[in-house]
Amino acid sequence: MNFFRGFSLNTTCSFLVFSLGFVNSVLLADQLGPEHYGTLRLWAALVMLGVLFFGEWLNKGNIYVVGREREREAAINHTLLYCLVLGALLLLTAPFSLALATVFVPSITLVQWVLGICVIAFTVLQRAGLSVFLGEDRLKPYALLPVVFIAIYLGGNLVLSQLGYLELERVMGVWVGAVGITGLAIFALFSYRGFRFRWGGRRALGQMLRIGSRGEVCLVLMFLLLKSDLFLIERFLGEKEVGMYGVATNFTDMVQRVANIASVILLAKIVRGQDDTRLSLGVGQGIFVFSLLSAVVLIFGGRLLLSVFFPLYPDAYDPLIWLLPGMLFLGFGAVFNAKLMGEGYPSMTLWAPSIALAVNVALNLWLIPKLGLRGAALSTSLAYALWGVLTASYYLRLNRLGWRAVFALPSFGQEQKPSSKQPPSV
Repeated sequence: MNFFRGFSLNTTCSFLVFSLGFVNSVLLADQLGPEHYGTLRLWAALVMLGVLFFGEWLNKGNIYVVGREREREAAINHTLLYCLVLGALLLLTAPFSLALATVFVPSITLVQWVLGICVIAFTVLQRAGLSVFLGEDRLKPYALLPVVFIAIYLGGNLVLSQLGYLELERVMGVWVGAVGITGLAIFALFSYRGFRFRWGGRRALGQMLRIGSRGEVCLVLMFLLLKSDLFLIERFLGEKEVGMYGVATNFTDMVQRVANIASVILLAKIVRGQDDTRLSLGVGQGIFVFSLLSAVVLIFGGRLLLSVFFPLYPDAYDPLIWLLPGMLFLGFGAVFNAKLMGEGYPSMTLWAPSIALAVNVALNLWLIPKLGLRGAALSTSLAYALWGVLTASYYLRLNRLGWRAVFALPSFGQEQKPSSKQPPSV
């Protein structure tokens, strides 16, 4: 499937996922209230950090060994074995790891942490399974299965709401059920196409670890850059303000989701040797235009959107506005970063988020006590911009381009066919 067809399909499905997820956020924010909604956002961020820490090497490694080495069966078998062992070990050590979890979410209970562990194990399974589809360039199941997850998650919460049982731990339990069913559905599809459950071999595992470990470090740093402000807000302002800030990021996440879709599909093309820079540059230009238009809409329509969907959170408008400048840089930066990741994770994919994360934490520590949520948003926006500038500068220098190329009108050129030459080594 070529880039534009894959992008259209994934954008359509992602729009559906976001729409259902947005309805879910409105439901939970309204019925849980700012404080419990803030706790849920912190819990979700902690869970996602666990997913990246324990499973991102597998996700990125699968894309490589399936897309470049055509080791589909080995990737599936290593994924199943790893997730079984991971889930068992995390559950056995839950009482001891709870103390570490409370550093990030002080109000978390053992029951909530056990539910979080289940989400971590099942999400690692789900993401690793989807990465096999991505490595095979099978974008239909890759796009459709997340729709199944969000439909189950929203449906379960709506049932709880109608029965009057919607409370924090039950919402977490519904999440476990939704991600578990989706993860198992992925491997039911693999079984339908046929594979043998056996040890996948040391060579494939070594390749997955070599490539995946670089990807994991890069993605963990990026996640901390994107989400560390939530934990700092909790420390200085409390979980209620995390809920307020989380509503603001619902809107910026919606815009960033489009950039993330483009980046993931572009990464699959690059790994398979199907980009000659014209495609990645055109996609980056298109994402910048989309982000700019979205920012204008949110500036003039943000208050109305908050009053309609989140009437309990009017103070979310201020941090939303301050996040928008950084969002512009974050969008095209994500596209250019995908190009660099697909070509072997050069050192800048680690240095750029490390520097931006350090700046983000330092500015948040200084500005949150002085300016509250506005200070958190300003700090984060500046850090996003720094990361985008560093990443784009490296990409442009590597391809002998100037900054004017980024801000030109989108020019995608012709998508390159797979070359008969050996793709660059990662």
